[in-house]
Amino acid sequence: KTTSDSNDVKEVFYKMGKVSQAELLHNDYSMDVSDADAVVLYELKDILLYFNNCYDANYGKAADYLIADNKISRKIKILNSDGLRYANVTLQYDFRDKPINHNTQIYDIEAYSYTMENGKMHKTKLLYKDIEIKQLNDSVAQVKFTIPNVQVGSIIEYSYNEGKESVRP
Repeated sequence: KTTSDSNDVKEVFYKMGKVSQAELLHNDYSMDVSDADAVVLYELKDILLYFNNCYDANYGKAADYLIADNKISRKIKILNSDGLRYANVTLQYDFRDKPINHNTQIYDIEAYSYTMENGKMHKTKLLYKDIEIKQLNDSVAQVKFTIPNVQVGSIIEYSYNEGKESVRP
């Protein structure tokens, strides 16, 4: 939240996919970033918790489920060639079978890059086919993707949902 001189409260919400040309050209930051490879312009984690009680056929009785749905959003400005590594995103998550049943899922991945080419801003979207999901072992899986068309001076942004479920039979 930010406040103005008149003590009015104004909500500030981040909207994915809304990068301005001025923001892309901006290079003067309030802190010294001369040694930085990239600058995180925005990072947010929204958490929705809900409780559910329902019959679980696997246990033959009612079970209490606690579910946490997290939406993670990041916006990063690439300052030099070493910062290009931030376009490569790797997310790991745990999953287990019963009786422990503590599962995580990563879904609704969305990512974009914004670049200036010939004085025009270009927006490139990550395609679903470019997201790699693989099982690393019996309890860990990995999601990997590379945000396309990233170069020095680009802004990248990505978001994903991470749902966690735990069961207490």
